[in-house]
Amino acid sequence: MSLRHLTSTSVLVAVALTSAGLAFSVTTSSAATLDDGLVLHHADANDHVRLSDDVLRALADATVSAQVGHVAGGLRTITCTLGSGTAIFYEDGVEVARRTRVTTTADTIATCLRRSADGYLQGEVRDFRLYDRALSPGEARELGKVTASARPAADVAALDLGATSAVTDDLTLPAKALGGSVISWESSAPSVVSATGAVTRPAARAGDSRVTLTATASHAGYTATREFTVTVLEDLTDRQKVDDALKDVVIRDEVRGDLALPSGGAHGVTFTWQSSDPGVVTTSGEVTRPPHGSRPRVARISVRAAKGYTYNTRYFTLTVLPLPKKAAMEGYLAARVTGEAAQEVHFAISGSDPSRWEETNGGRPVLRSKYAVRDPFIIRSEEGDSFSLVAMRQDGSHLEIWESTDLVTWSEQRHVPVSAGTPRFGTELAVSKAELDRVRQGPPPLRAGKKGVLADYDLTGGVGAAVADLSGNARTATIRGDVSRSPAGLVFGGEDGYLQLPEDLAAGLGAMTVSAQVWVDPAQRTPFSLWDTGDAVSALPRGNWHTVTCTLSNGTARLFDGPVEFARMDGVTVGLREFGRSFHGKTRRLTVWNRVLTEQEIRAFR
Repeated sequence: MSLRHLTSTSVLVAVALTSAGLAFSVTTSSAATLDDGLVLHHADANDHVRLSDDVLRALADATVSAQVGHVAGGLRTITCTLGSGTAIFYEDGVEVARRTRVTTTADTIATCLRRSADGYLQGEVRDFRLYDRALSPGEARELGKVTASARPAADVAALDLGATSAVTDDLTLPAKALGGSVISWESSAPSVVSATGAVTRPAARAGDSRVTLTATASHAGYTATREFTVTVLEDLTDRQKVDDALKDVVIRDEVRGDLALPSGGAHGVTFTWQSSDPGVVTTSGEVTRPPHGSRPRVARISVRAAKGYTYNTRYFTLTVLPLPKKAAMEGYLAARVTGEAAQEVHFAISGSDPSRWEETNGGRPVLRSKYAVRDPFIIRSEEGDSFSLVAMRQDGSHLEIWESTDLVTWSEQRHVPVSAGTPRFGTELAVSKAELDRVRQGPPPLRAGKKGVLADYDLTGGVGAAVADLSGNARTATIRGDVSRSPAGLVFGGEDGYLQLPEDLAAGLGAMTVSAQVWVDPAQRTPFSLWDTGDAVSALPRGNWHTVTCTLSNGTARLFDGPVEFARMDGVTVGLREFGRSFHGKTRRLTVWNRVLTEQEIRAFR
């Protein structure tokens, strides 16, 4: 964009000329002095501003003004004056930069117009002004007063401290808003929450404390305030701290390598470790495994947690497995990341021919990361029978880690902070024939309860995002997006909400049944789906409750409304990661089996 061909559009901003570039503002001042020396004032947003080179060359001094809508944190009045070889840059009427020995030429003005204060201009421009003189600081302040006075209120309204109804840790209190206002803080009880956000919880049994934090946003002499109510929970007793610290200690029953035994827990709780057999497991976690072919060794370790005069002890019985048999390597296993969000980890295997690779798990992701990742690689332990899959988070801040003992079933994702840097790693791992066969076969089916029930969810009532599994298998589901709880069941808003099911719920299954009690809202859009078997459920009548059951076996899915089959589809693969992503209505029960229910069992659902 330049003065020779400037397109104006639809937002109020004043643009000024400076060595830093083009800047913007809302200018509604009617002061008489702001009309003096006005060469051009273009307020409409429907055509172009054109100036001849003769006009530009005639300007010895100049001020440029416009109104622009694409500015981080809201509108700005940015004014630049060029006079006597000095360029002065104002933001909302406050001087922020100055440069001397500047020549006022047509090229200088055009260059300023082509650039904004933070890069090339992107946005809508209106109320373009060009003066043949350098405006005074008072006039620049007049141009900027509208946005200057509005910015503190907008900035303080945008502040977000997160959940403040049950605070236990320090708060992050911003010192500057996105819009640029300086934020200062005052506390009604600095001994509980300081003006820097430090939290000191009331003593145990003293009761919770309510504190009012007042934020004051300041900019260009204007201010705005906002109050936040913070409830700080009373501190835990030493007994609670000790018991909680012990609960947080996690040690696997089967041991294949050294243990990371923590020296303490949260709230200043200290740990002291003891071992019944230091020759197998030491108090610092070193493990000596029996040789291959030997029986596993059993060791007992204990941790004594202490806080002040309060203490408690927890015991762990560990089975230390013998070393594995050394096996020849048969092929390679590689990991890669795909998906728009870079959160899907896929495996591929190669046998004797390294130029040919075969996708595992039917081409579906083996793991789904909670964060965007890159550069996945797999590490085999020194002993050879445990593995870690490590990927770098996209922003380089953390390593994301999963662990396995068979390359098929993997642990929950862990997050380990790392220092700045962008390391890259290989992704291939040499694997034995037995390991190659296991990866080809995929994960085994999950353990099912009575009558083959994998998971069973009562979706009526309740609080929070976690939905308990009534089957006894502890396969918790999670509410996501615009889904809320109600006595009648989960309410799905039909936009971005769904019920996230355990990742491996359908792993290793050749057949399954899913049944849900649903009420379809009359406003439900068509098509829609409940799970991964397409949109055949779009035919369900609106405004009624239905028991919808889907059986899947040998690639054929059959859909039932109560006892009546209403759809059948072939070529369907077993998969169940989420429920109700495009659904608008209610659901009060959801059950998953590891087998195909009989028609007699389905008729019993009516």
